Amino acid sequence: MVDPSGHVADLCAHLDLLRRFAPRQAEQLVSDALAGQDVGQELAGLLLRLEIPETADAARSTPVGPSLVGGFGRHSAHEVFRCPGNRCSRAHARLPAAPAPVCHLQGSPLRLTRD
Repeated sequence: MVDPSGHVADLCAHLDLLRRFAPRQAEQLVSDALAGQDVGQELAGLLLRLEIPETADAARSTPVGPSLVGGFGRHSAHEVFRCPGNRCSRAHARLPAAPAPVCHLQGSPLRLTRD
């Protein structure tokens, strides 16, 4: 069985292009994803029709690795931004002094988690 959150991650990874070249279809996919529907088949068909490669990194947008917490002698922790609605499987590594990334579907900041 395919994880629908992976399809939402694919949608999220391609959403800027889809909104530019197929805005009506893109917004329908967003609406369906927010309603909890599996958008995989429709997304794949739209990407094929628009000749957009399905090679975007949907698993993560930035490398997720350890970040130093505190000062000398402290342990390292993985701080990762994730989907605020738990709909998407993408992850963004926390970068020092960078603002929180924004969810493409909801328009709200991603939530910070520790792995």
